[in-house]
Amino acid sequence: MEFAGKLPDSAELRRRCRVVALLDALVEGRALARDDIGTVYQPNWRSGDDLVKYQNGGGDEWSIVFSATDGVFLRGFDHESDLSTYNEDDYWPGLVGDLPERFRSDLKNPDLYGYYDGAPQMTVCVWRGPADVAWRHGNPERTQWGYHGDGGEHLFDPLIDWHASKELDWLYPAQGHVVPESAVQQVMDRKPLTDELIRAFHPNPDITALRAVATQIGY
Repeated sequence: MEFAGKLPDSAELRRRCRVVALLDALVEGRALARDDIGTVYQPNWRSGDDLVKYQNGGGDEWSIVFSATDGVFLRGFDHESDLSTYNEDDYWPGLVGDLPERFRSDLKNPDLYGYYDGAPQMTVCVWRGPADVAWRHGNPERTQWGYHGDGGEHLFDPLIDWHASKELDWLYPAQGHVVPESAVQQVMDRKPLTDELIRAFHPNPDITALRAVATQIGY
């Protein structure tokens, strides 16, 4: 799977998740609730585990579990993907592969979803154990058109194409407000959140709340 080969290692992926979550909060000018559109980082969501969740409001989403004992599990769902089996009983054949049981059980945890009704909502499935030297994945069967299909890997572009200009393309600032690329780069470099830097993202931000978010997620 080409996508798995593009992912950074577990520690770098977690760092990028923190940055992307903070960027989404900064352009909103406030702390995001866990079910808001955008990326939300939930530290210690479960004892020893962090959860990061993204949803675009149009039916596409992803979630990543960072487990202190079991490694990392990455799940994505593109509702228009050829691999979507939302109206069926199980995931696309071969998609789940030998996903560890700890993470397999999380597939039924509503916390991982923007909306969960028990239907299969996964078109991307990748994981990495604590001792693994590379990301692992199943081997999805080919679609009826003879190819493996697109599982919605593009939803993870903000975590892979790690450039300020690309991150800026994914942000939705307040109407009429222009976010400088240099401000995005400063956050990607984990520079201190000065008042000036925070205001570069929103005309009327809740500075106290945003600094609290940065502290909470480990920015």
